[in-house]
Order: sequence, then C-alpha cells, then structure tokens
Amino acid sequence: MIRELGIVSSIQGQHIEVKTQIKSGCSGCSHQSHCGTGLLSKAMPHREGIVSVYSTEPLQIGDSVELLIPEQDMMVFSFLMYGLPLVGLVVGASLGYWLQPQEELTSILLGLLGSGLTFGLLKAYFRRRDIRIQKSLSIKAVD
Repeated sequence: MIRELGIVSSIQGQHIEVKTQIKSGCSGCSHQSHCGTGLLSKAMPHREGIVSVYSTEPLQIGDSVELLIPEQDMMVFSFLMYGLPLVGLVVGASLGYWLQPQEELTSILLGLLGSGLTFGLLKAYFRRRDIRIQKSLSIKAVD
C-alpha cells in the first residue's frame, strides 16, 4: 500500500476532502540548488493537493488521516497518465513523418496533436471511471 498523510478539510455526508502536502522528491539531493525540480520546490514550498474520498469512518474537520492506495492501482494510473500520452506523441510524430518525410513541422504538429488527444481521452475516461479510483482509495484515522 502507498500511504499519504493528510488533514480533513471538508465533510459532505460520507464524502470527505483531504488536504495533503505535495512533496518534492529531491529534498536530500546534493544537486538541488541547480536542478529544475529543486528550484521549483523552493519557489513553491507550500503546495497542497486536495483529494475527495468516500469514507464511513466518523471524522471531523482537522483530523489527521492516512490515505491508502494499492501499488497495483497506482502503477496502472501512472502508466495511463504518463505512458499513453507518450505513445500518442510517438504515433502522431511517426504518422507525420510517414505522410511527409521532408516536412518536420508535420511530425511535430501531429505528435503534439496525438499527445493532446490522448490527454483529452484520458480526462473523459477518468471522469467516467472516477468511482473506481475512489473505491481503490481508503482512508484511516491517525491517532
């Protein structure tokens, strides 16, 4: 299970909104002062994420909770969000090269179109599949 700590920020029936602190993965890296991610984490140190979760536990606003998601589900969601747009980019660029081998701009535009199209399709897919994502998340009160 992948775990993330958060604080209950809103309760609407059995739907609970949890605020989590977005962390940078490079807090202990020696290249932090000249790495793009390190500089970004310094520029915006207090970024928060908000997650809506279904819960039957009796919680109150301000309670500390732990969000849990199985590793398998996280791997599938990560592949969908990162892998498919990359596949769309490569397929679009290859199609552009196949259509007009001498024109690089066609490959670039069709690559961007393929990537953007997969992002749009994923957004629609996740909107419909939001229930599955919500079911894979669980919440546990932290003492």
